[in-house]
Amino acid sequence: MAQENIKINKKLYSRSDVSDNIDLSFSELLSVDNRAVNEKIKNFFQQYTEIFYDIPTNGNESHSTLFQQSRDYINNFYDPKDDQIEALLERIENLENDLLEATSNINPEHPIYSDTTFLQVKGNFSVYFMYKGRACSVSEPAYDILAKKYYPYVFADDYNGRKWDVVVVIDDFDGLPDQGPRINNSEDINNIDNLIQAYIR
Repeated sequence: MAQENIKINKKLYSRSDVSDNIDLSFSELLSVDNRAVNEKIKNFFQQYTEIFYDIPTNGNESHSTLFQQSRDYINNFYDPKDDQIEALLERIENLENDLLEATSNINPEHPIYSDTTFLQVKGNFSVYFMYKGRACSVSEPAYDILAKKYYPYVFADDYNGRKWDVVVVIDDFDGLPDQGPRINNSEDINNIDNLIQAYIR
C-alpha cells in the first residue's frame, strides 16, 4: 500500500485578531420574539384566559396585583375614591365642630361657677344668678323664686340661717363672669332662655 501524506494547515490568530474575527457572544442561544405587538397582546390574553382560574386571588403574582397595576395605569396613579374619602372626612370634621358648637351654645357653663350659683361682689349689693355661663343680676323677688327652686332648704322653717347664705361672695368685679340679662320677676324667669340668647351668641 502506498503511503499518502496528508497535509494539515493550521491557522493561528493573535489575541487582537480573535475579537475581530470570531463572534464570542451567545446570541444564537437567545430567543428573540420578533412578533408584532398586537400579536403579543393577543397571545397574552389567550394565555391569561387559559390560566385565569389558576392565578391566585392575592399575592405578588395574583389577580389583585394585576387589578391594582391596571387601575393605577388607567387612572394615572390617581384613585377618585381618595377624593371621596377626603371629602367625607372633611364633612365629618365639620359636623363634629357644628355639634360641639351647638352643644356649647345649649349649655355653655362657666368653668368655675356652675349654673344656678348665686354670686355677689364683696361690698356690692347686687346678686347675680349664673345661667348658661352668664351672671344675670336678679331683683330680690326674682332671687326668692330662684332660691326656693334650687335651694329650698334656706326657706325651711327649721333652717337657722339667712336666705342669702347660698350666695358666693367674690373679691371684685374682675372675678365676675360675663354678664347676662337682668332678671326682675317671674315673667323674666320664665323667659330666661330667650333673654339669654342675645348674650351667648
